[in-house]
Amino acid sequence: MDVFGTVSAAIALALKLEKMAEGLAADLNDAKHFGSTLEKARLQVQLETDRMRDMRVLLFGLSDEKNIIPGVTFLNLDDRTQLALLNLLRHFSELLASNYKIVDERYGVAEPSMSMILNTSISFESFQQASWAKRLRWGFRDKKKLDKILQELQSWNDRLFARIQLSFIRIPVIGNVPTEVSSASAIIATGQTFLDKSPEAGRLGLDNDTKMLQLASGGESGPLAQLRDDGLKNMISRRGNNMGKGSWTTADIDRQMVLLEYKEFLPDLQNNPAVASERRVEQLANMLHSKKSERYHMLSCRGFYVEQQQFVLVFDIPENNRNHSISTLYRDFEQQRKPSLEDRFNMAKTLAASISQLFAVGWVHKSFRSGNILYFTDLVKKQEPQWLNPYILGLEYARPATETSSRTVERHEIEDNIYRHPEQWGMPTTSFSILHDVYALGVVLLEIGLWKQARTISRSGFSRVMSGLPVKEKLESWASDLKLGSAMGRRYREIVLKCLQGDFGEFRGTAREQEVEFLERFNTDVVNVLDDIVQTL
Repeated sequence: MDVFGTVSAAIALALKLEKMAEGLAADLNDAKHFGSTLEKARLQVQLETDRMRDMRVLLFGLSDEKNIIPGVTFLNLDDRTQLALLNLLRHFSELLASNYKIVDERYGVAEPSMSMILNTSISFESFQQASWAKRLRWGFRDKKKLDKILQELQSWNDRLFARIQLSFIRIPVIGNVPTEVSSASAIIATGQTFLDKSPEAGRLGLDNDTKMLQLASGGESGPLAQLRDDGLKNMISRRGNNMGKGSWTTADIDRQMVLLEYKEFLPDLQNNPAVASERRVEQLANMLHSKKSERYHMLSCRGFYVEQQQFVLVFDIPENNRNHSISTLYRDFEQQRKPSLEDRFNMAKTLAASISQLFAVGWVHKSFRSGNILYFTDLVKKQEPQWLNPYILGLEYARPATETSSRTVERHEIEDNIYRHPEQWGMPTTSFSILHDVYALGVVLLEIGLWKQARTISRSGFSRVMSGLPVKEKLESWASDLKLGSAMGRRYREIVLKCLQGDFGEFRGTAREQEVEFLERFNTDVVNVLDDIVQTL
């Protein structure tokens, strides 16, 4: 297929997808009075349709603006990226077309479909006017079908967005398009300038993603907001008990609950932090302070101050969680309560997707473990923890590309070391890599699958182990064990092993090209497979 054939096919698929999604939204809109549950579904479909439209306009320039040649942005991407996006659109289109038949086909006696309820010729002025039979049919059969369609629509939108995100913020525009098109490429400014000018990129959050990428790789002289505010310390009226082995606690500022995270530093002769260390924390605080999508699953940092040879980062807590208790995944493993199998798969997918999101904007965590994964719980209503909405804490403040770790002293605490790749035990001498975070994710996924702390896998709690290799071998042995497979299935077990072993194949090209290819494989082999498992539940 020639270059124009490729872009034409991609545009046709994108428009077809959007039309089907709009049709589903229209059907639901006609039935908007059929209860609050259906109204929520209608709004969700509309949200995903709008997101699909923004991605289509961003890729192909198909909007109401004049002087924009359709497909010019897509054409400026490299061939491999074009093909990957085209295949995603094709699979997405086939899936949505298949599922849309569920809501479009005629009512059948043996298998009632939603068309009976969503029939536009039937006027439902209120939920109470719908017959009990129809309402029961909606509650027990059709609602489940619609939920699955909505779940898959959101899932494939997420996959398409992840690929677009890599294409726009991690892969440079190559500009090798045909002559008759290249003159129009002047309307596409590369990088941040292009995304700043695109309202679609703004709604999708790509402009903020690019700013976070710049924070990760902008160098020493990049502009940073001054977020050190020693006055924050004087505003604290109450501190809770230290949690996470003293690494964080809750507090009150202006009668609102906040979270304080402590990070040690090596002081100079005046007991102050080194200039380089403070700049690293300023860099991290800027990243955590910047506007971010919910897909990061991170709290917003208000600022930081210095206290007793520690940087103290102050995080705002979402308004709807300010009166809730906070627990960690690590502590929840010790409790009798246990989430359902579906919730555990969703937890695993959410955490893998969040780590992937961090990788996409050039950051690594460097201290990913179950003790740094927070959940809010409404104790008044005696609810379960918000398993599907975790918050990730504990990012180290060394720069991803050039530093090894921001740990100030060598530690042999197995509770921390068990999540570290053997190359990162103690005071590491090798640079931190993405694969080290992936290893830590593998340990957490193993814990979720077995619902037990990794250190309890060994009868001795690994108390006599002084190096990381025996621990890695033991974890891999447990990941290969039938217990994990019987609890979570073969595919989940393979994902855990892949993360622990770092088995993602070989990569070619420049360092940046290899990193992008790794991110693509990680999304395909880990995030998307976990998502596929969730879709089958």
